[in-house]
Amino acid sequence: MSVLTPKRLLVTVVLSLLVASAALANNPSPRTEVRMVYDPATANSILFGGRSGTDYGTASAYFTNETWIWNGSRWAQRFPAHAPAARSAHSMVFDTVRDRVVLFGGRDSDTHVFGDTWVFDGSDWQELFPSTAPPAREIAGMVYDPSRNVTVLYGGNRIATDNTFEPIYDMWEFDGTNWRQVMSDGPHVIKPLLVWDGVRHEIVMMGINSDAATLMYHYDAATSTWSEVKPKSLPPCANEAALVYMEHDGLLALVGGICASLYQSAYYYDGTDWLPFGAPLDPGLVNGHALTYDVRRDEIVLFGGAESVFTPRATTYTYNAGDWHIREEIIRPAPRAAESFVSDPINKAVWMFGGLNQYADGYYDDLWKYQNGNWSFIEPTDASPSGCGPNVSAIDTDRAKLVLLCNGDTLYELDLHDITWKKVTDLKTTPGSRRLAQMAYDPVQKKTVMFGGYDSLNAYKNDTWLWDGTAWTEVKKNKADARTNAAMWFDPTVKKVLLYGGIGRPNPENTIRRYSDMWSFDGANGWTLMKDVKTPGERYDMRVFVDPRTSKVMMYGGIRIDQVDDKTKKQVFADDMWQWDGSTWTKITNAVNLPSARQSFGLGYDAYADRIVLFAGYNGLFLSDVWTSPDWLKWTPREEILARRRVTRK
Repeated sequence: MSVLTPKRLLVTVVLSLLVASAALANNPSPRTEVRMVYDPATANSILFGGRSGTDYGTASAYFTNETWIWNGSRWAQRFPAHAPAARSAHSMVFDTVRDRVVLFGGRDSDTHVFGDTWVFDGSDWQELFPSTAPPAREIAGMVYDPSRNVTVLYGGNRIATDNTFEPIYDMWEFDGTNWRQVMSDGPHVIKPLLVWDGVRHEIVMMGINSDAATLMYHYDAATSTWSEVKPKSLPPCANEAALVYMEHDGLLALVGGICASLYQSAYYYDGTDWLPFGAPLDPGLVNGHALTYDVRRDEIVLFGGAESVFTPRATTYTYNAGDWHIREEIIRPAPRAAESFVSDPINKAVWMFGGLNQYADGYYDDLWKYQNGNWSFIEPTDASPSGCGPNVSAIDTDRAKLVLLCNGDTLYELDLHDITWKKVTDLKTTPGSRRLAQMAYDPVQKKTVMFGGYDSLNAYKNDTWLWDGTAWTEVKKNKADARTNAAMWFDPTVKKVLLYGGIGRPNPENTIRRYSDMWSFDGANGWTLMKDVKTPGERYDMRVFVDPRTSKVMMYGGIRIDQVDDKTKKQVFADDMWQWDGSTWTKITNAVNLPSARQSFGLGYDAYADRIVLFAGYNGLFLSDVWTSPDWLKWTPREEILARRRVTRK
């Protein structure tokens, strides 16, 4: 059988470790071809969409329809009831008369572009259905013209008959209800950037010609004509740059771009000439970034983009008072996946440690406590885990310890009474180097059980180890098939540790297998295959959690293997939920507003708030969202409250 579109396994070799401070800034994950506009009604900047870099596990990029708000100091994700489809390279402006964002077009692949029109009022997105509209396109120029109260769209790229992108040079105007074509063949400006020049009261267009040389035009609305502007000099690179008008200074600013040679990354236009500006911390050679001007704070805001075609980033820059600044805030954990996320009944909290960082090139070493709906960062000490990399953890409720195994061979314990770390040394044996193993605490045996994983030689493991607080002991009888990314938990009904699913191979001679089987752990006697259980099917990197209030065993998400036809299977990010009663799996079909499909996330219980908590994970992009539910059936995203400042217009 062949398998289509395999998703990443999150079993990559670690290339580097990020410094701890990088784990503290909550922000949209790395993305490019993303768009952002400033809302003067709320003094917030609104960011939407974008695409990830190429995921090396699938050789594919992923698109998002996330909506984020920047309030001048921090980011907060919004979860509107409706939203445009995931996309990038769309066009977005703010209509100051109607107090709403206008979005048009974009793309979600190399062969599909959008031609839809959406508006956002600060709370929800709404699709509009004008009687006439521009043809579908991506990377078009768009600007709001306050002198005529219309949104102006110019050019962009459409899909040609041979499924390649080709530029178009038409122009359209949107009056808030309907689109009207103004011209069918204007100046041949490729990848146009449009901005309203408040000093000269005109639309200015920047872009490139077929030789990638920079072009500049201005628009005379009275005669509906474009005229080329030829200042003393032009920015040398406008390809996939971004353009804004700095209202307080009366200047245009062009930032970034990607060209054959390296150029100064930012230029300003004073009405006569383009001149470079910047500082030691300027945003560098960036393209595909989101850029807007915050009128209230008199600063340029820049997010994301890529330093090259393949490396999106998640840095937020602002420019004011003649200098660029990198902006970070210590509010919530950064986007991540494969973190340790365990519920602590002693402190009535959830502990979150580490995880694969949002660039997928290293692991965090940070410790957070989630309690009563709030995050608390636990400052590291000399005894804290360092260079932990891939880890697994479990709560030993009898000894009141959080057991954390780093890389399979370094053991730490967090005392849950005084919240202090201790590195366990002088061990005669350890399980050995590995990542993405499974771990659960068995209160019957009063031991922590660790199984499987994936070692540095790219071999799947099938060994089982027990930790009693003093030593590791290997259980060599009756081994389960070698695997990683399985679900493993102590089942309160059968009073045994159970294992379900995963990915691996029974032995080195076999091909990789996505498992649908279940096993029970019988202590010193090893594992027993549960032959009569009908499971939810082949699946890995899901999360199973035992609700301490009801002892219900619930499973959500992961990578599900769907049968396409007799010969083909397809892997998908899963968003389905199941319940296990000790003998049977039942699909939950009446849950509402479930979190988006994902793998490798955290699932726990916030006892103070009496809520199930789901955090972060991966679905093509790294996530940082928090979802809560009182009963598994009704889910709510947890949004940060940002001050909403309405401005009364005269």
